[in-house]
Amino acid sequence: MRIIIRVLAGGLVILAATAWSGWLVGQVLTDRTAWSQWLHWIASPIALALAVLLFACLRIAWPRRVPRDHDELPRGGLPRRVAMLLSWAVVLGTVGRFAFIEHRLFAAAPADPEGLMVMQWTIGKSSRTPYGDIADQIVGRNPHLAILTDAPWIGVETAITQWMAAAEHGRALRFTRRFHIFTRVPIREARMIIVTDDVALVRLVLQVPEMSDGELEIAIIDLPSDPWRPRQEIADLAVELIESVEVGDLDLVIGDFNMHRGSHSMRRIVDALMPVNAPGAEPARHAFSEGGTGYAATWSQRWPLWHIDHVWMAETASCSRYETPLANGHRHYPQIAWIGPRARR
Repeated sequence: MRIIIRVLAGGLVILAATAWSGWLVGQVLTDRTAWSQWLHWIASPIALALAVLLFACLRIAWPRRVPRDHDELPRGGLPRRVAMLLSWAVVLGTVGRFAFIEHRLFAAAPADPEGLMVMQWTIGKSSRTPYGDIADQIVGRNPHLAILTDAPWIGVETAITQWMAAAEHGRALRFTRRFHIFTRVPIREARMIIVTDDVALVRLVLQVPEMSDGELEIAIIDLPSDPWRPRQEIADLAVELIESVEVGDLDLVIGDFNMHRGSHSMRRIVDALMPVNAPGAEPARHAFSEGGTGYAATWSQRWPLWHIDHVWMAETASCSRYETPLANGHRHYPQIAWIGPRARR
């Protein structure tokens, strides 16, 4: 029986090591190719479970044997020690990436973050959550700017209309059935630049005196969610559309990218929207990299494992706090960022 258990544990070691290696390849290559995008979508909790399984089964399959007399060397020797050290490295590396890089489980959120509170939430056309509940959650947080994606009936909810009526600069905008925008900040410009079945892009300029030029220029984006479609193909289409129109300067890009954080395809799209034109200028930064706190996942409601809704900032903007709080919706969790001007270096 002991031999059978060791053989089974050895088989699990091989399977766990292979699957964990696939996750590692996905983290390195991301979605640069159609096949690597599937590895990139292996969720970090799964990788963490694989690492623990590898660690435990390796010790069952290859136990340390104590020598029977003092002159005999321990069985296993150097190869076993190397394998055990590697298993420790796998576990600690996966835990570190999960807790400190992909999420920031121990980061303390500022109680009173500075800047404009911007909220983006993808609901879904066939939401099972009543729109009244969704509206109450938005109004309860009272953001300066709320962007609702695929929530076609949210604008007629009583809580929303009363909230906008009570705000000094309250405005509600609707762009097709795709975007509903509610702002308590004066609007300088609002127009839809790109509208296709695959890509939608809105340019929104708000009057924000704290920004260096008195304006916060935002691009609101929505990309396809088809999991079978290569992300590089989506990026090619989005970049081609962006280059065919006049987007203008931007401080912020926000929306439902349907791409996991670290995606090479998403980086291409963001660089097309916020290109680095001046020598020494910095590329766009993710808001989570500055103000991220807690568990960062926006999809799905049932199994929140992936961060696919994002906020990107140009070098003119900064984020004092970024979070993806639990909320009762249908498809996604909301993302909230506090955006302000960036101090000059």
